Amino acid sequence: MQDFEEIGHTGGKIEITIEGTNAQFAIKHSNCSACRIESISIPFGDKALPVFIVSDKEGFFGAECQECNTYFRTSRFNADTTCPYCGLQASFLEFLTENQKKYIEAYVNKFLELFQSGKSGEIDFDALIEKLDNNTGFVYSDERQQTVFQCTKCQNRNDIIGIYGYCSGCGYRNNLDIFNGKLAIEMNRVISPKYAKSERQLREKEWQEVMKSSISAFEGFARDVHKELLKLPLHPNQRKAISNISFQRILDAREALLNIFKFDIFGEITTEDITFINKSFNKRHLFTHNEGLVDEDYIKKTGDTSVKLGQLVRVGSNEVKRLIELLGSIGKKFVTEYDSIE
Repeated sequence: MQDFEEIGHTGGKIEITIEGTNAQFAIKHSNCSACRIESISIPFGDKALPVFIVSDKEGFFGAECQECNTYFRTSRFNADTTCPYCGLQASFLEFLTENQKKYIEAYVNKFLELFQSGKSGEIDFDALIEKLDNNTGFVYSDERQQTVFQCTKCQNRNDIIGIYGYCSGCGYRNNLDIFNGKLAIEMNRVISPKYAKSERQLREKEWQEVMKSSISAFEGFARDVHKELLKLPLHPNQRKAISNISFQRILDAREALLNIFKFDIFGEITTEDITFINKSFNKRHLFTHNEGLVDEDYIKKTGDTSVKLGQLVRVGSNEVKRLIELLGSIGKKFVTEYDSIE
């Protein structure tokens, strides 16, 4: 699947049966593609006309935020919809795309035509797709974005640009879920190694990569929570202090958050584990910038007296497994504490 690929209409038919002043609607879909149907109500005299909007082939509906002018896809309409990017909350009607507005206009006009003539009829999406006829406004495409995620709170599926965002269905932010998913991948690399024990150098290289990837995943996740913190009403001095936080320096970041918000992202983690985490972050720096060779900066920041200058540091599977578990605990604590602020 490609980013920003055009996703066509799922097809099907909407049959409209007119009986005097009454109308009945039937929806038929027999294609192998995914199909979702949502309904909105349009005032029609003293009644309401149901307008059925049919999804694209992947079961999504396109949406556009009028506040930040961004596009996303969602698997359902909600009375209260949240923009995954800027967090704007409004009726889904406020997120309708231009194509959807044209569709609603064409739909209403078709209904009025049938109602005034007293004849039944249908909107045949399949026939229009086959003819490549979009002049009516009934058939249009959406666009795949980059990250599809299912909200763990409300199960709504979202498709967004980038990685992190709010669920359009309930407003829950996906950063912890994305982070946990990345950690699970790294843990699987440890539990199911691709190299045999006899291939020591290749195994050690793999554990180094797992360490680097796990810490990078944490930093990306933490930066996203960091951005959310900066949205809070803050004193200018607090905002400046928060802006200067770098999660590459995990101990400094912890201290800054503790001073400003009075919460500890390390939670109940032991002093021994904190020392281990600090060493792991600094080992990652050695692997990334110094070929894994101990330098004075590493010894100064970690107080590690078990190594010598110029020594090649090693990483074992138990070490990276322990790191992944601790990062998971820190991530959960970070989000829990942030949520308690709100």
